[in-house]
Amino acid sequence: MKFIVFSETNAGNVSSSLGLPEYSYYFVLKSYLPLLRRIGDVVEVLNPQSEVDPIFHQCNQDGLPCVFLSFSPPGRTLTSLRCPTISVFAWEFEDIPYESWGKEISANWAYVLRQLPGAITHSSYSKKSVRDRMGPDYIVASIPAPVWQEDGLVQAPVDVNLKKLSLQFSGYLVNSKDISWAEIEPNVQWDRKSNQSWLQPSGGGYEAGTELRGKSVPAKSVFAVLQRAVVSVKHHFVEWHNDVLEGILPPRMLTTVSEPEGATQNPECRVESLPAALRERFYSDFHTLDLEGVIYSAVINPEDGRKNHRDLISVFAETFRDCKDACLLLKLTHSNPDRGLSRLLAEIYRSTPFQCQIVLLASYLDDRGFQSMMNATSFVVNASHGEGQCLPLMEFMSSGIPAIAPNTTAMADYINSANAFIVKSSREMTSWPQDPRQVLRTFRYQIDPESLHHAYAESYRVAKDSEKYSRMATAARKSQKIFCSLDQAEKQLREFLADLESTGVLKGVRGRVG
Repeated sequence: MKFIVFSETNAGNVSSSLGLPEYSYYFVLKSYLPLLRRIGDVVEVLNPQSEVDPIFHQCNQDGLPCVFLSFSPPGRTLTSLRCPTISVFAWEFEDIPYESWGKEISANWAYVLRQLPGAITHSSYSKKSVRDRMGPDYIVASIPAPVWQEDGLVQAPVDVNLKKLSLQFSGYLVNSKDISWAEIEPNVQWDRKSNQSWLQPSGGGYEAGTELRGKSVPAKSVFAVLQRAVVSVKHHFVEWHNDVLEGILPPRMLTTVSEPEGATQNPECRVESLPAALRERFYSDFHTLDLEGVIYSAVINPEDGRKNHRDLISVFAETFRDCKDACLLLKLTHSNPDRGLSRLLAEIYRSTPFQCQIVLLASYLDDRGFQSMMNATSFVVNASHGEGQCLPLMEFMSSGIPAIAPNTTAMADYINSANAFIVKSSREMTSWPQDPRQVLRTFRYQIDPESLHHAYAESYRVAKDSEKYSRMATAARKSQKIFCSLDQAEKQLREFLADLESTGVLKGVRGRVG
């Protein structure tokens, strides 16, 4: 069996692709390589258009089955090749795109998948999304990235007394305990329409009377408090209107609603960057980070609003406002951390004052460094609107780290009350993230902040109870063995290939697949 594999992000450009929409496909491909090599030979290509079919023709001559696995969304997968092509993709929404926009016929994933003999997703949720649109006979498999390992680096002790971190790295490090917020304040900006905050390098501050930090507002008169309340209500109404009614009401009914005065005119033109003094202060070729206590970790792309870092930060700060040994460690994945740090710093500022610790780490960590971070973590946290599989969450849990997370979308396959504190959520209409029309066509999940607050508080108590914590840690590791072990993935992949073979897609093959 010959597997030809491709990802737009590869070893040569991964460092400059972090945070881009398809960057995580490279890491999925890497995790698949040991699986594929159990079944056949693997050839990695950089240019599928010119490289795939010659390999396929040679395999045909040799009587060897050959499949091209494109680790890309369907809309970025070639359909013109003679080699059987399979899109391997993650998806976290209730329905796959079934419409085109502009002249981009490939935006219609249902159309693309009809040109392909099958597809591989990473969760039963996304598999159902494909089947619901393509029909029950369409060949699609759910094969999560096999990140669980019996031996090797992914082995963490479950003793809660070992939750200490000592890490050396180069890059950006922001520790809330070392920040003078008076230094940050003049650079904070706020867009009322999107409710987003960021820093701008030139200063200018926010408009007096706007609500940036809840109860901490410059003006203290009763009138100012009422004014802030009115502004907040207006803002949330406009936000609801833009999210829910746009695309449903006729245009003439949309012009009667205006956003509050002072909102940012064009978010695309705004400058989100750290002031030079802060950039120099936070960056170093040699940082040392020492943490101890109850450590909550998350790996996020600050540019991806679907990860919901706002609730992740604000609810943590509110829950542990007077707790000095609770720490939230956010590992940032983005090729330009300057912009992401700007946004997250402003969000943290809005939650001050607090006694807990919030740390932002923007750096590439090798396997040993990332394992050190996992070993030091008490709980891995996820507050996202949905996941296609969530590699970081799977890796932490495979390492015996319990979770705080919703059990929706892909996470429903492995998050349960034995290995996690489940965060409640509810469905809400949304658009496909790549759709420039932003038309409401599918659903995502909005977490309940109060439920996240209770999960934080209860997990802190469990972290102090070695017996309860160890049970959760063991359950986390066992659940991932069932969900994403190499043995389980091999079984699923062989079944998928057998289904392809039964349709004649792998014709000209001598003997059985594998």
